[in-house]
Amino acid sequence: MAKIGLKGFWSGDYAESAGGITYTNGKKVAKAVSLSINRTMNEATMYGDNSIDDSAYAITQMTIEITPTGLSADELKEFIGLSEEEITINGEPETLKATTPDSEGKAKGIGILEEERMSGITKYKATIFANVKFKPSESEEAQTKGENLTFTTPSYTGQCYTALGRYFTFENTFETEEEAITFLEKIFAISP
Repeated sequence: MAKIGLKGFWSGDYAESAGGITYTNGKKVAKAVSLSINRTMNEATMYGDNSIDDSAYAITQMTIEITPTGLSADELKEFIGLSEEEITINGEPETLKATTPDSEGKAKGIGILEEERMSGITKYKATIFANVKFKPSESEEAQTKGENLTFTTPSYTGQCYTALGRYFTFENTFETEEEAITFLEKIFAISP
């Protein structure tokens, strides 16, 4: 199916125990601007009788890059490890937001909603990136106002980890957007 839309980022704190996953503190974090998924593959080919007999591949690493419309200071604390520190500047104590070289966010489950279309039929796919840790944005931009306004929003890269010994995502496709949103709210234990 062709992707024709992306809506929302949902999240919850990730925990794994007794063969299951639990998400707590679930919420819809922000509106979605963009999402990029990057996979590293390991491939092997077996030769026999002077030709290819078999081949196999495995995903060895996966990252996602999300661009939300914006994250609050509290969300940045959880997502990238942004902290508040009291620092003395010019003899006066100031409380400032800070990232450190070892800043790291909490393990999160991240949910997205994609609108897909094929042969005139629209479906709604809810995807859960099961266990992700984000780091501070590698680059940000700002521009002066000119004759034309331009929005710039930072992106955040998250490393995907295994969940229950499996890589990395699970998904479900629905006939309506409302069903997909209800599914995401159920996964992240969000009260409607």
